[in-house]
Amino acid sequence: MSRRAGWLRGVVVALAASCGAFSFAVAQTLAKVDSAGNVIDPAIEVEPGGASGTTRTSPAPEPYVDRVLDPGTIKDDGQDAAADRFDTTGWPRSVRVDYSLLWQGGATSGLHQAISLSGFLDTPNYGAISALANFVSNRSDSVVGSTTNGSATSSIWRIDQRALPLNGGWIANHSIGTTSSVSVPLSYGIGRVFLPTTPLEGLAGQWRRQGELEFNLSAGRVGLFNGYAVNGFSQSGGAILAGGGEMRLFGGAGASSRADAAVQLI
Repeated sequence: MSRRAGWLRGVVVALAASCGAFSFAVAQTLAKVDSAGNVIDPAIEVEPGGASGTTRTSPAPEPYVDRVLDPGTIKDDGQDAAADRFDTTGWPRSVRVDYSLLWQGGATSGLHQAISLSGFLDTPNYGAISALANFVSNRSDSVVGSTTNGSATSSIWRIDQRALPLNGGWIANHSIGTTSSVSVPLSYGIGRVFLPTTPLEGLAGQWRRQGELEFNLSAGRVGLFNGYAVNGFSQSGGAILAGGGEMRLFGGAGASSRADAAVQLI
């Protein structure tokens, strides 16, 4: 028994020593610890074939530098062809043509057609000048015996001039054609008094100076806008003459309080 127990004890000691050596080797590999128990910096490597403890430091990484492509090596894929055709010279301008067609069927059928022509030109000394012309045609056909059959046509046109610079810091807005009457800013601001404008066929003007003083004048024949996608205009009878003004009493931009006085006559 004593001989067998001694043999078993020797086997257990040998296994324990092997496991301890394996654990120490794994720990040394993971923690990068040398034979003396010192932790090696990851940036420091052991010199191959050198004496124990001989180390060398790896070179520091080079600083990041942006790499700019040479424009001469970029191939044109044709995606900028449309942008190259865009003319950026001259004053800002635009021309637009719209056509609308609407058909409605059923007990009462109808056909609505309209065409709209518009454009603008932004000038440095005469403000932004725009023009609009609409032509609308409506036709309705109902059941036999009804009196609602018929057709109607209407048209509108207008010319606007916005932000015309004048002497003394004045800015002017002018409209002629199918437009709306002008009102003082106090009538459509955040307040308890609201004064709607009126569609008219005539003239309208507004003159203001840096938000301190403003005058307006409108005159023409009263009517109503009609149409679906494109507006037409039909006169309702009568005429209108409107004028008004507004003045800043005190306060201004950024002030905690201000007071304005305005009057509008129709």
